Amino acid sequence: MRPIAASQSFLRFPLSHILGTEAQPVRFASDHPDPTRNDWDSVLLEDTRDARIENATFEYARIALDVRNSTVRMVHVRLLESAFAGLQVDRGLPTSQSVVVVEDSLLSANATTGEFGILNEQNGAVIWRGTARFRRCEFAENLVGLMTLEGATVEVEDSLFANNWVGLFAVGAQVTMRRSEVRHNGLPGFGGVGITLLGGSLGRVEDSRLENNGFGLDIDYSSRASVRLSRNVTVNGIPLEEIYYVGRADELMRGARMDSGRTGGFVGNVSFQGGLTLYDSRNLTFEDLSLEYNLQNLWAENSTFTLVNSTLRDATVNIALREGGDVLLKQFSVGYFVNTIFNLICLLPSLAIGVRDTVAELIVREGGRKAGLVDLRAETRQALLSALADAREAGFGIPQTARLIREYVPAGRFTTAGAAYRAKLIARTETRWATNVSVAQIGAAAGFERWRAFDNRTGFGDEECVARDGQEFTEDEMMAEMDAEHPNGTLSFAPVPRT
Repeated sequence: MRPIAASQSFLRFPLSHILGTEAQPVRFASDHPDPTRNDWDSVLLEDTRDARIENATFEYARIALDVRNSTVRMVHVRLLESAFAGLQVDRGLPTSQSVVVVEDSLLSANATTGEFGILNEQNGAVIWRGTARFRRCEFAENLVGLMTLEGATVEVEDSLFANNWVGLFAVGAQVTMRRSEVRHNGLPGFGGVGITLLGGSLGRVEDSRLENNGFGLDIDYSSRASVRLSRNVTVNGIPLEEIYYVGRADELMRGARMDSGRTGGFVGNVSFQGGLTLYDSRNLTFEDLSLEYNLQNLWAENSTFTLVNSTLRDATVNIALREGGDVLLKQFSVGYFVNTIFNLICLLPSLAIGVRDTVAELIVREGGRKAGLVDLRAETRQALLSALADAREAGFGIPQTARLIREYVPAGRFTTAGAAYRAKLIARTETRWATNVSVAQIGAAAGFERWRAFDNRTGFGDEECVARDGQEFTEDEMMAEMDAEHPNGTLSFAPVPRT
């Protein structure tokens, strides 16, 4: 077909077929000597039934193919270099009867080369209403590969979303994706998302992979049901259900390292929410958890949880995008942080209970008996305990505390290991004791009645430690267990949220 002149605004096709061949495809394009997007308006299919478009290329339009209240099947079609969208379905129609099937086709605005820009609104497909099914398609180099809005139903199978700013974007829509790949959308450390589900979207993603996107997923609270509908989905090698916890309760998770897939060689953030995101979940406990390299490391809405002996760090460089800090709690979530390190917490509105407060006076009152300090002269013992109090007030960890108290600590009975070893032993034991006393005090003040024990952290398998690990205790029982703990022990406690 002869290229379409730039002066022709749009073409209406009451005819039912546009058929080319693989050797001689039909081509709709600009005849301008230097063609560019928006040279012509669109091919309009309106009130058409059972249309077929095969082996055709559409280039340099505002909207290459505009479908309104029609049914059409497209095979081996290339929708390229459009100013707004390669395909648009039922914009502005109050009701829709459109059903569009697209197979073995490419939708690309080439928006990431040359004049890429958000202001140009270059999209692969925009489904306002109706039903659209995409099979074995590629959405590449668009602002948004596939955008679907409230009132639309979209199915995607065996397809690829690559090098868009956002791969798939849904607001209030029903979306199903199967056996597809979503990769290299957005820029790691800056922005862009593989799949965005907002505004109550109902998404079902199955047997699909998301890799190396700016943010793999953006699933807001109103679209949380999508997580439970999905299965066999990985984001930078991490299963979806290990990133988003929805409607879960009374679970204990240990020893996980959540680093947005860095250890697997991936880049980017796994989600726009948290490396760990909790929705409508109750009494979840995470122990020895390492959360790294995400916009917010932990995000919770309408949930209660406890973090024990955990670290949150190395959040994304682009702080301007962040709603909170390492931890963001929303919708009356309650978090308990036991011996856990993080930088910044934001509550909207919620409650966080931390245990790095000052309880040095209790350490002094105990006289250092937890670490066997009885061989110290009274004045030396008091100086050491004062230094321990200062360390606790400053929030020092074990290494800093050991350095601070070193000058007060003789080798004592540790004649081989020496004073430096004993200083670290004292620092670890007294810091652990102070933390546990903090947990007891703060938890009791908040109305908690039971505490869960965490022990045998070194894996030595001591019978007493193994038996105690995971058990629940009253406040008096917890204090008794703390009194019986040996120096250099790993016993810690966390409040058990009331159900």
